Amino acid sequence: YSTVHLNQLLEKAEVISGRMLRFSVFYRNQHKEYFDHASQQHLATQSGQTAFCPTFLFKWTFLSFPCFPSIGLLRGIAPGYTTVSLLKLQLLSTLLSALEAQENRMLPSVKDNSGSHGSPISGKLEGIFFSCNTEFNTGKPPQDSPYGRLRFEVRADALFNPDTNLYFGDFYCMYTAYHYVILVLAPKGSRGDDFCKQRLPALDIGNNRFLTCNQDDEGGLVFHHAQDVILEVIYTEPVDLALGTVAEISGHQLMSLSTINAKKDPSCKTCNISVGR
Repeated sequence: YSTVHLNQLLEKAEVISGRMLRFSVFYRNQHKEYFDHASQQHLATQSGQTAFCPTFLFKWTFLSFPCFPSIGLLRGIAPGYTTVSLLKLQLLSTLLSALEAQENRMLPSVKDNSGSHGSPISGKLEGIFFSCNTEFNTGKPPQDSPYGRLRFEVRADALFNPDTNLYFGDFYCMYTAYHYVILVLAPKGSRGDDFCKQRLPALDIGNNRFLTCNQDDEGGLVFHHAQDVILEVIYTEPVDLALGTVAEISGHQLMSLSTINAKKDPSCKTCNISVGR
């Protein structure tokens, strides 16, 4: 899709977005293994856990050296190794330093092929999916989820604030009455922000029909989301688990509502445009 096509989708989505409801957290549901993986990386680096590489039979301790140690330094600690083996050690140290940098964080991954087949972000944009929809009667996130029984919640202002740009990404449905709007949150000047500026319609964070951030009379930030569409919010940067909390939900895991690689209904008149799906 060109930006012209995306603006046509945007206008269609605005028609059915409904009134705005207040919310305070973004959340992401996953299985236990997802959060264990991030936490175990953190614990490994904190404890100085060793890694064994059979290629050159060298026991390497996480945090031992800064990124890209010099060959001279490595030759000093590993006399007798060939230059090729030392280069392998140098590469391993670089990889382990990268792991250290990822500790205790959820990392962006490439968006799947769900939604419109012409979407410019599918298979290209890297980010982390979050939700923000709330239950009408409680004002809190729903207790059911299609993605896992553990939920990470983070204050809305940690991801969405005046230093963040907001973009419209897609509008689709999956042969059901539910309609989904994909939005992208990108910190200003970030790699994700540069990607979106060239491809997606930008939204005014304080005045749009889907997701808003405004200041109240006391200078605090107030957030609202559209009631009548399900928002899928992609945040383009890593998120530290320490910024929020992880807890088990009390509801059901509704696998039938998963949108992973979901195909858009090409016959829906609400969310399709003249160029096709």
